[in-house]
Amino acid sequence: RLTSEWFLDAIERSGVTTIRMPGGSWSNSYSWSHCELIQEDGCLSLEAVRPIEYAQLLTATGLEGVWTVSVNETAEGAAALVAYFNADVDDERPLGVDRNGVDWGLVGDWAKVRAFNGHPEPVGIELWEFGNEIYGARAEAAGEGCFEAGWEDAWTCDGRDYVIGDDEHDGYLAVRSAMLEVDPNIEVGAVGVPDPTAWSGWGEGVLSTARDDIDFYVLHVYGFERSPSTDDAIGRAPVRVPDLIGRARDSMATDIPIAVTEYNLVSGESRDTELTMPSAANALFTAGMLGEMARAGVPIANHWNMANGTTNSGTDYGLVDADTGEPFPVFTAFEVWKNAGPELMAVEASGEVSGVSLYPTRRSDGSVHAIIVNARSQTEVFLESTGEIGTPTEVRAWTIGGTDGRDLVESEATATVVDDRVRITMEPASLIEIEFEPDG
Repeated sequence: RLTSEWFLDAIERSGVTTIRMPGGSWSNSYSWSHCELIQEDGCLSLEAVRPIEYAQLLTATGLEGVWTVSVNETAEGAAALVAYFNADVDDERPLGVDRNGVDWGLVGDWAKVRAFNGHPEPVGIELWEFGNEIYGARAEAAGEGCFEAGWEDAWTCDGRDYVIGDDEHDGYLAVRSAMLEVDPNIEVGAVGVPDPTAWSGWGEGVLSTARDDIDFYVLHVYGFERSPSTDDAIGRAPVRVPDLIGRARDSMATDIPIAVTEYNLVSGESRDTELTMPSAANALFTAGMLGEMARAGVPIANHWNMANGTTNSGTDYGLVDADTGEPFPVFTAFEVWKNAGPELMAVEASGEVSGVSLYPTRRSDGSVHAIIVNARSQTEVFLESTGEIGTPTEVRAWTIGGTDGRDLVESEATATVVDDRVRITMEPASLIEIEFEPDG
């Protein structure tokens, strides 16, 4: 799948700039060295993507990597992984012997494995995170105080233990230090939660013990625990995202960057009983969520996920069908945001515009690109600008339609200049993209 033309084309058309691996909860069960060396006794699945295949995908797409290190990895094993992706073959620094008695050899040894398997040059992965949703560790493995219905293969659900480690496990501080010894240019994220008091005070524990050593703080943000109504789905993001990001940032009392390394509409696939994730409602939800994360100053965000496949409940988390590459409605949200510029412009709303979210951006050539998420029955809004936004030249619009109201269909929208204001007419429950040409 990683080398298929449709998959690479979908990545390019989506406009994504980072690819996160090895994937959610699998990250904590995935032994990268066993899988890379094709050792069945230790590799979660020999059908899983190997590090060499990930390296080749990043090279083929030119995108940046985000790797989630297993929370069960030793500090030396994590350092060897950095060496595998980022080191030169002639680097003779020793990695050391880990707490389990494994000698990880020299930094260059793992670069030689990468080169032998077909990738002689370093990959240069800069973004790493230590563990996936560790606060959800299974109680039978992690002990008292953990969530009975836990899902993560982890050894603790205590934020302080996660940072410091214990007699049998290396924590975030030791792992990060070992990784930085190999490549001081990387950044290592620590697992967090929006509400620092939730999950038995997980965030409080992480921040109080690792605050000065956190390169970025990892949040996973899902809109709903179960299938929402269409109205709730398309109207929730502009309200929920700033609240979640704001609570996390307030708890830090510092400027640690926030990375939302997973986000989507429904957190549990078995609870998406109405199959809203592959429906048109998710397109409007995600377009708004992308806008609100940008507005909240989130520098890193990874959608869960690109190509998932149909789950047991019949839903699908992906942007595209995992077998055919056919895009789901949510893909349009990415295509629209791909056209945005690097500068998000400030917006103040007044009058009866409840349910209409505006995300204008300025491009490097001075032109303005605006995205509107109309979550309600509003059919007309006016834009007034304190600066130059130019003349609207192209308008594209989509709305929820189809025989069962699940499809995203092209719709009518107009943007015209009336008395020095831009008058926009649109369909209810719609996504609109407007291009402005600079005047003069």
